[in-house]
Amino acid sequence: MNIWIVTIYEPLPFGAIGTRPQRCGMLAKALLERGHSVELWTSAFDHVSHKHIHAQSLLEKVGDRMSIQFIKGCGYPNDLSPKRFFHNRQTGREFTRLANHHNELPDMIFAPVPIMELADAAVNYANRNNIPVIVDVRDLWPDIYLTMVPKFVQPLARVLLYPEYERAKKIFKNATGITAVSKVYLHKGLSYAQRDSRDSDRFFPLGSGDTVTPNLIQSDMTADSTVLKYGIDQKQFIVTYVGTFSKFYDIQNILDAARLLIDKRNIRLFIIGQGEHSAEFFKIACSLPNVTMTGWLNAVEVQRILAKTNVGLVAYSKDAIMSLPNKPFEYMAAGLPLLSSLPGELEQLIQEHGIGSNYKAGDPVSLAEGIRWFYDHPEQTSQMSERSLTLFSTNYRSEIVYEEFSKYLEGIVLQNGGKYSNELRRSQIKGN
Repeated sequence: MNIWIVTIYEPLPFGAIGTRPQRCGMLAKALLERGHSVELWTSAFDHVSHKHIHAQSLLEKVGDRMSIQFIKGCGYPNDLSPKRFFHNRQTGREFTRLANHHNELPDMIFAPVPIMELADAAVNYANRNNIPVIVDVRDLWPDIYLTMVPKFVQPLARVLLYPEYERAKKIFKNATGITAVSKVYLHKGLSYAQRDSRDSDRFFPLGSGDTVTPNLIQSDMTADSTVLKYGIDQKQFIVTYVGTFSKFYDIQNILDAARLLIDKRNIRLFIIGQGEHSAEFFKIACSLPNVTMTGWLNAVEVQRILAKTNVGLVAYSKDAIMSLPNKPFEYMAAGLPLLSSLPGELEQLIQEHGIGSNYKAGDPVSLAEGIRWFYDHPEQTSQMSERSLTLFSTNYRSEIVYEEFSKYLEGIVLQNGGKYSNELRRSQIKGN
């Protein structure tokens, strides 16, 4: 099977040491391991560094069955820049131009949302060429635009976004099937498609690779240097947050809770990441003896700190619209209990399996009390840690999630015809 994966917001799946693969990267790896060919269509502009990888559209071979098609776009200086919208539109148009001149049709197209423009172009191309196309719901677009404006402006914003909502309906209605990172997100995709769920619609959690990845760890020096650099003491009770800084992540609340925990000298909070208001947060953290802000760290350094951590902090704001994000799975892979502010599916998962607890978003007292509980109950914390790792190992390891995802995609192609479907049927007949 030859599959095109069309996405622009992920790091390259086979990039530098210290880069953790995300959803499309893990799916590509699973497909390759099952003998399929993958062509990854991605932006020639890096969303994280805001720098161009290539000045033009360019096809690169990564291996015998893997290639990367870089798609040219104008780029943008920051995530909120108006140029981002022009970039997305350019990327959609360039995909169509490149796809129309491609030498060979794929057996399937896998197109995550976001971005709408690229998913729209991929679905249109697939429909014109009778190719099955799966739309994967990663984020709630275009609803996410509403979170960028005050609530009293949102009704007007929804009217102005009418064309984007119509685009979403068209994308999902014309998809062969819908997948999503959570059940809530799957339901949202189905609501745009204006239909009930069917066999071609599935929920696949994000999952994660194992926290300790042998090919990422070059030597014990990495562990020693990380521990020494941050003065990590085995006697300390460490609570760690890993992620970006934006309006959806409540970094200020973590700092306010830390101030309430200064009397507990053995409790130490690590905040790993950067983003909006980084300088302001770093300034506050410098005045708190129990907080360490590291800035951005590579995957190996993060793993080393998580290996010394007691509790993984899932710190989302009241405005967050996430359901089952990736960080909880990374914490679970490290065998950590979760302290989370997200309601809904993640809260239900935590309670059902006894792998942590929840606190009230935006409430530093609630967060501080949650941390104190874990600190004061080491035996229960240890039991939660064991259950967390067991649940991850049996349900959310990337090898498990994405092997099932690959089998699902194979089934979609088999049901919808195409070259791979015919070849597979012939091989099955010979086998009988």
